Amino acid sequence: MIIRAIGDNILIRRLADNPHSLYDAYEVAIPHTPIEIPSTWQAKSMIGQVISCGRGTLTGRGFLIECSVKPGDVVIFDPEAGSEIAIGDETLLIIRESAILGVE
Repeated sequence: MIIRAIGDNILIRRLADNPHSLYDAYEVAIPHTPIEIPSTWQAKSMIGQVISCGRGTLTGRGFLIECSVKPGDVVIFDPEAGSEIAIGDETLLIIRESAILGVE
């Protein structure tokens, strides 16, 4: 099954089940970096790769504001945002663009 995001929704694949992998990634790049991950975010990963983006948001006057991310971007997002969907043996996440906190 092929799923495509619509509107201002974005389809994301979580990159790491363990949130400490963010620390490990930066530890390699910048040794002894003091990154602390809050205990409230340790249940789910907040790093993912964009699989699909919708066209964007329509303004009240009918103008289209395109998504600021594109497929392939690695993003940091609110771990409690969106809806998880299972496609085959993979679990993906659909979130709104406003739930994205940063782009790598």
